[in-house]
Amino acid sequence: MRNGKLIQLEAGRGIAALVVVVGHFLYGLDPQGTLLGFIPMPAGFYLLNGKGAVTFFFVLSGFVLTFRLFNNPDWAEIANASIKRYFRLTPAIAVSVLLSWLLFHFDLYHYRPVGALTRHWTATNGGVYEGLAAPTFGTAAYDAFFGVYRGWSLFNSALWTMRIELLGSYLSFALAGILIYGARARWLVVAGVAALCAVYAPAYCAFVAGTALAYRVSRSGAPRLGPWTTLALLVLGFWVHCYEPPEGPGRFVPLPAEHATYFLHTLSALCFMLVLLGNATAARRLGGRVGYFLGRISFPAYLVHLPIVFSLSCWLYLAKVPLLLNLAGTVALVLVVSWYASSLDNAWVRIVNRVSRRFGLPALLKSRSAARGAEAAS
Repeated sequence: MRNGKLIQLEAGRGIAALVVVVGHFLYGLDPQGTLLGFIPMPAGFYLLNGKGAVTFFFVLSGFVLTFRLFNNPDWAEIANASIKRYFRLTPAIAVSVLLSWLLFHFDLYHYRPVGALTRHWTATNGGVYEGLAAPTFGTAAYDAFFGVYRGWSLFNSALWTMRIELLGSYLSFALAGILIYGARARWLVVAGVAALCAVYAPAYCAFVAGTALAYRVSRSGAPRLGPWTTLALLVLGFWVHCYEPPEGPGRFVPLPAEHATYFLHTLSALCFMLVLLGNATAARRLGGRVGYFLGRISFPAYLVHLPIVFSLSCWLYLAKVPLLLNLAGTVALVLVVSWYASSLDNAWVRIVNRVSRRFGLPALLKSRSAARGAEAAS
């Protein structure tokens, strides 16, 4: 653990981010799968399943946002964490949108000609809306601070997840309050919320699962997994992670394709998290400097990778640079940019936490309590 974080879980987030980066690169620039020729197709693309990696983000968010609250229960801290969440996410999102706007403004995007040679997804910048002939700074500002929370972005298609991330965070905080302060029927309430999510908003089941896991680990400790249990969880996790409708294990789930996808990917994420929490070898090897690095670059890498793919990677593609070398350069640039961006992100988080400690709800309640004590003493 470092700075109150379970580093092996943060490392898992970083690995998932790299899966998304490589998966998007191959999906957009290598639709025939030439770089994955040693893996039977379409298994190669399924292994680099961006949807499964994103669901891992959601389950992990549900866990890490509530684990500390379960260990130090305080309703004021829950309320304070909810207030901070928007301000924690938005500046980093704004930087990625600004980067994309600059690439548009200086005509540094090259996805259209590459998309004509590969696939429609690439030609449309990952499927973002291209109705604006000249994206303006004002449009970018609105997109960064408000627009992305509609569930899509005009500048960076990877930001479709930010609405789910923000609302799912609020759901996790609410469930944390129910589990901490609720009556004996609190698990029935959680089960009811999970059922509603499963029917109407399957993506949010991941946050319910992550919050429930955090509660159990905070009360009973992390499970201790032997090698065979670890192997079984990894096999199950990878099998359901590779699901893409209508093939694979989803055939055994009597749900629509979208619901089955989120259900199976949530199960996959839980398998991986149990391994990271309960296997001593995994915790030790991913709990050091490498794990810290992966965790630190995870959020920035996810935010900036598509602007880099649709600018530099596409330019290298048009220049006929070998795909493997192109991929290596893309990943290297994403890592470098993400490392320096993480310094800005960490500085902003420290500011948010400092302001929260001074002016947040717990500080306000403490000052009022002190004032009342002073009045009583006088």
